[in-house]
Amino acid sequence: MAKLVITTVGTSLLEKQDITKVREWIKYKSATDVDYIITGNSGGEQYHYDSLVQSYLQQPDLLLKDTTAEIASLLKMDLNKEQDRVVLLFSDTPGGAVCARANAIYINEYLAKCELGNGSDKDVRKIDGLEVKDPDKFKRALYKLIDVIKEFQTDQYSSNYDVLFNITGGYKGAIPYISMYAFVEGNKIVYFHADGELLISFVPNITHPNDSSEDQKSDDLPQILINGTET
Repeated sequence: MAKLVITTVGTSLLEKQDITKVREWIKYKSATDVDYIITGNSGGEQYHYDSLVQSYLQQPDLLLKDTTAEIASLLKMDLNKEQDRVVLLFSDTPGGAVCARANAIYINEYLAKCELGNGSDKDVRKIDGLEVKDPDKFKRALYKLIDVIKEFQTDQYSSNYDVLFNITGGYKGAIPYISMYAFVEGNKIVYFHADGELLISFVPNITHPNDSSEDQKSDDLPQILINGTET
């Protein structure tokens, strides 16, 4: 069965020395620019920065440790470009949008289907408030995160794809919540460390604390997870 890989996106790309100009460019961007950046409508200058980033990522001798965390892990998964699909989840920051767009362009060109855009039918999804210092905003972001993930557990997707979670990149504060969701639903989780050689992969399976039926397993999961942050 084809794979659908739900992948959290971080900003490791912005740490690369070769794209200093991109890092400087986004300093002058704000949250209101995020949707324009992800769709490529952030002015004519964005074409230049898109090209700069892709020239870096597409170097034929680029080592895994020098590419993005997301691409490195996906390369290890031996994806089928014609059949498999990657969904990217990113935070609502200019840096998050730049990195999500860069990853999506590369992935769609070389690794798997990953359609850019700004809508519920696209493969690149913004999660408002996911990477913030405000606990209340972060809690609200978790509801959005779980809601987006659950879209890909419906029959429309589960009947055509083996859904799994790639937690290599992205905001580390979200990993426990994504992992718990996977634990309850029995989805495979994958993780790759740049200094390693092998992809870590496992299929968790635990009993839901409130209801063991298939239909109810994750219905109240966001509340269970978020309540956990209170302790």
